[in-house]
Amino acid sequence: MQLITWRGEASSITLLPERGRVLQVLVRGQEAFWTPDESAQSPGNEWNVGGDRLWVSPEAAWFWKTLQRVDFEQYEIPRFLDPGRWKLSRSTDSFCEMAQRVVLRHQHNEQLYAFELARRFGRVALREPPFEGCVAYHSENELRLEPGARQEQPAQSIGLWSLLQLPVGGVMSIGLRATASRAAWRDYFTPIEPAMWTQESGALHLQISGGDQYKIGVAPRSLTGRVAYARELGTEAGDEVLFVLRQWEPQPWLDYCDAPLGQLHSPGDALQVYSDNGGPSSFGEVELHAPALRFGEGSRLSLASHLTVVGLAGRGEWTAWRDAWLAGDIVLL
Repeated sequence: MQLITWRGEASSITLLPERGRVLQVLVRGQEAFWTPDESAQSPGNEWNVGGDRLWVSPEAAWFWKTLQRVDFEQYEIPRFLDPGRWKLSRSTDSFCEMAQRVVLRHQHNEQLYAFELARRFGRVALREPPFEGCVAYHSENELRLEPGARQEQPAQSIGLWSLLQLPVGGVMSIGLRATASRAAWRDYFTPIEPAMWTQESGALHLQISGGDQYKIGVAPRSLTGRVAYARELGTEAGDEVLFVLRQWEPQPWLDYCDAPLGQLHSPGDALQVYSDNGGPSSFGEVELHAPALRFGEGSRLSLASHLTVVGLAGRGEWTAWRDAWLAGDIVLL
């Protein structure tokens, strides 16, 4: 695998163009993203190299072979999507662009659907206290449908689906609008245990333990477009928190297409959080969706931009920083 690394003062961003992703971000020797060890590289699991990857939704159309209930024996990762055939088109010391053409077979109507994906990453310098010492990158994901769907081809929605894999042992905090209620989110698998979440004014906090599997989704109308993940390190220098921030723009006036099995005709979610229970190889995910396109109808182009920030903070000061950022009191750019 050919890697591209952007180095800064005590930090780095490593990209893996052939897999269409940012693989790792390092701050003062600490890895921010999840990547697998040898125990996670079992046959059939070669797709799972970690980092910041891009798929497409809805999951029920391209991944689930069943529409009845969650059964991971009936789940398939399309190889034309991941690992795919990403090609590097441009690279500098602060910018990288890659793209691939994808043809996916629908899991249920057996039709083929063709489209193009592109990703553009760029380094970002932050100067706003208290985040001026962080490492950050901007990403733009692009989905372009090929024109001229066959007349007999059934209509089908498709949307950009960005997944960031993170080490377990931390807390995911999702910024919620003031109008969001305790019904702002829903379960995708077995209902999340009450001990794994709290919802306070302005945020939903989820434990990513590595021992409890769950997935929840949040509707775009309930989101502020800010999510934070933090885990304590307990380094020799004192207790520190490694945090990952992600900022984007939910668009609740548009349609999203990803929903739980059994609720496929309901409006889709714009953010999902997944917690794995795979033991030493466990990871958590924050998953962001973009508004959906439809093959053969309307627009053929979708763009989604994200800002990702990684840094270290003292445990005592982190909560105040997090809450201020989730509330919009701190502007990063």
